[in-house]
Amino acid sequence: MDKDRLALIKVYFGLGLQYKEIVCILEERHGYNISIRQLMRILHVHGFYQYKNPNNVMTVAELINHEQRFSGTMHGYRWMYYKLKCRGIRARKEEVRFLMRVLDP
Repeated sequence: MDKDRLALIKVYFGLGLQYKEIVCILEERHGYNISIRQLMRILHVHGFYQYKNPNNVMTVAELINHEQRFSGTMHGYRWMYYKLKCRGIRARKEEVRFLMRVLDP
């Protein structure tokens, strides 16, 4: 497999883009024409999963607590989920919602 294509896939996957968005960007910007199924196979072979291997709950709780103390006092769980995702922290939305409710009732 082309190393450049794999590097691009890793970057776009790391940004949290959906599969169809990654496929469209690869085709339009870089000239790689692959299907969604092929993209899923490539990600699986190289150990990239969307929902597998989430971060430790304590790590997520600490970051949520930090954000709530400073910039995120009036924001909801979707905004907090997005902030965690931008930092590369993997957590489910339901987990973020629950932790926010426990940390700041």
